[in-house]
Amino acid sequence: MKHLHFIIFFFMFNVTSLMAQTPNERILMGMITTDSLQRDTSLHWLHDASVYQPKQAAIDKLKQHNSKLFIQVFCGSWCEDTQRELPIFLNVAEASELKYSFYFLDRNKQSTAGEEKKHNILFVPTFIVFYEDKEIGRVIEMAPKGIENHLVEMLK
Repeated sequence: MKHLHFIIFFFMFNVTSLMAQTPNERILMGMITTDSLQRDTSLHWLHDASVYQPKQAAIDKLKQHNSKLFIQVFCGSWCEDTQRELPIFLNVAEASELKYSFYFLDRNKQSTAGEEKKHNILFVPTFIVFYEDKEIGRVIEMAPKGIENHLVEMLK
């Protein structure tokens, strides 16, 4: 009976994994520059947030601190949360002139360099916020109040 449970579990796991992948999917890995992202026409979702208007009061507050802030973003090009949050973050970062970097992970949330292990990344996207080189907070998977408002709250 134990063997039957194992076989059923194994089959369900493999079917779920296959269903999660699309045939022409391109998974980005490692450090990626903003320029590279914006030039990549296969990332149709990246250009979908141009209608998002960040809250001006939050942008003004972030601008006051932008020289001391740095955001390290761990994300997955395959991930729906990344596809929703990353374009919005880019609008906020551009408007408030924030410094940031992107580190893309595979579906197992791993990379070849292991950078995600140093920061204990379990979910994507994860926005790690540093103020004067010290981590002050994280936004994980979603920003229901708007990423700019979450960032401002961390400054308090």
